Amino acid sequence: MYLFVFALAALPFLAAAIKLPKSHRRLHGRSKGGISIPIAKRGPSITADSTVNIVALMEETNHIIEKLHDGFLAFKNNKHYDHPLSRSITRPSPRKRDTSSVPLNHEFSQWYGLVDIGLPFQEFNVLFDTGSADLVVASMLCESSCTGHTRYIPEASVTSRNLNKLVDLTYMSGGEISGEQYTDVVTVARLAALGQTFVAATQFNDVFSIANFAGDGLFGLGFQSISKLNAPTVLQTLVSEDALDNSTFAFKLDSSSNSELFLGGVNHALYTGDFTWVSLTVEGFWQATIDNVVVNGVQVAGSNPVIFDSGSKGMIGDLNSIANLYAGFSGAQLSQSLSTIPCNSNTPVSVTVGGKTIVISAVNFNLGYVDAAKTICVGGAYGGSNINGVWILGEVFLRSTYTAFDFGNGRIGFADLA
Repeated sequence: MYLFVFALAALPFLAAAIKLPKSHRRLHGRSKGGISIPIAKRGPSITADSTVNIVALMEETNHIIEKLHDGFLAFKNNKHYDHPLSRSITRPSPRKRDTSSVPLNHEFSQWYGLVDIGLPFQEFNVLFDTGSADLVVASMLCESSCTGHTRYIPEASVTSRNLNKLVDLTYMSGGEISGEQYTDVVTVARLAALGQTFVAATQFNDVFSIANFAGDGLFGLGFQSISKLNAPTVLQTLVSEDALDNSTFAFKLDSSSNSELFLGGVNHALYTGDFTWVSLTVEGFWQATIDNVVVNGVQVAGSNPVIFDSGSKGMIGDLNSIANLYAGFSGAQLSQSLSTIPCNSNTPVSVTVGGKTIVISAVNFNLGYVDAAKTICVGGAYGGSNINGVWILGEVFLRSTYTAFDFGNGRIGFADLA
C-alpha cells in the first residue's frame, strides 16, 4: 500500500507528520473560488400507498418550534440576554407520545451530504441545517439507539482529542442527545477544518433512530450564538484557518439530483441576474424581515420577521396569516394543522423580501396528494397557535430561489434560478 506524509503542523496537539494510506488522500488546502457539495433529500415523505405522510408532516411544526427554542436557550446562555423572537414563538406544551403508533420522522426536509471526520477519514452522511449551529454524529459508544448509523471511533483517528466534557442536547420535539465533546479534523469536500469541536453522541432518542432519521448526524450552518457548545461552526473554522477566502455559502434545492451546497461563495452557473441582499436583524438564526406575502394578487401578510430554515419543509406562520393565505385558493379546506388544495391548483403565491418578489410555483407549493384519486393535495403553508407574527420559510420557499448566506457581512441574498 502506498503511503504519503500529510503535514498537520497547524494542529496544536500533533507536532509530527502523519503517514496515511493513499486511499485516504484528499486535496486539502485553500479554496479561492468555492467548492460544491452534492446534496440529496432523503426520508419517507410518501407512505406505502404513495400518498403524502400526513402524520409526519403534522409533526413538523412542533419539531421546528422545538428546534428554534433550543436555539433561543443557547442564544441566552451565550449572549446573556433573550433572543428577540423567543416570545413570538412559544414552546409547544409537553405531550406524551405513543411511539408504537405515531411515526416521529422529521424527514420532509432533510438535505444530506457527506463529510469526513478524523485522520484517516471516517465518512458520515449529515443533515445540513441552517436552523442549528453544531456538528453532531453518532459515537462508537452509542449502542442500540444508534443502530444503522455510522459511528465515530476516536481511537481510529490520530487527530482526535477528547475534551472530557459531557453534554445533553435537545433537537426538535423529543430528540434528546447525550454525548461527549471532541475536537478533530473535519473535512468538507476537499477542505479541512482543523481542531473542530463537535459532539460524539452516546445516546440518540427515537427521533434520530434509523427509521426516522436517514443521516448519521447534523451539520449546523447557523451562527455560533445558537451553538449549544458555544463553539465556532465548521464554516467559521474554515474561514478563520484561511481554508476559505469567502464566508458565504449557498443552496440550490431541487427535486432532481442537481441540488447542492456551495461553500466559499456562490455557484455562478446556478443563477441569473444580480442578487438582492437583505441584512440580518439578529445573528443567530438566518433571520431577516419580509416585505409581504401575496396570494392571487392579494396581500395576506405584511412586514414580519422571518427565519430561513433549510431544515423545514413548508411556509410556517401564525394561524391568522395561514387562514388569509388559503382564503385566496379556490377549493381550499382549511385546518389548524394542515390544509388541502385541489391538486390542479395553480394559484400564485409570492414572498417579497428586500424589494424582490419570489414566486413560489404550484409544483413547489404542492406537497403531495392525500387521496388515491389524486385530486386533493396538501398545501405548502401551515400554521401554529404558538407562533405570533413570525414566518419560518423552508424548502417550499428555498426551492424557488438561489439563496446565499453571507456570514461575514451578516446578510442573506436571493437570485433567480438559472
